[in-house]
Amino acid sequence: MLNEEREKFSISSIDKNPKFLPIGKDRPLLKEITITRDYSTSMRKDGNNVDIDEENAELTKNSIKYNVVSNQLAKELSLLKQAINGGR
Repeated sequence: MLNEEREKFSISSIDKNPKFLPIGKDRPLLKEITITRDYSTSMRKDGNNVDIDEENAELTKNSIKYNVVSNQLAKELSLLKQAINGGR
């Protein structure tokens, strides 16, 4: 019985499950990545065309999303812990 349970959660069983990302050299997601250059913005003398205001706005947006999701997850885990402990 222990060996059967071990087999369910081995690397080979995870590798066969289509819900998981592939392990090893054959990673189709990496083959889809393409690098493009954006020439639609003006370039500074130092060769940089990054808009710091836009990057800061994206950083703020991502930080807010992260905080909301992590707080919600913490609340849900707290409720589960209370349920497991019988409300104590």
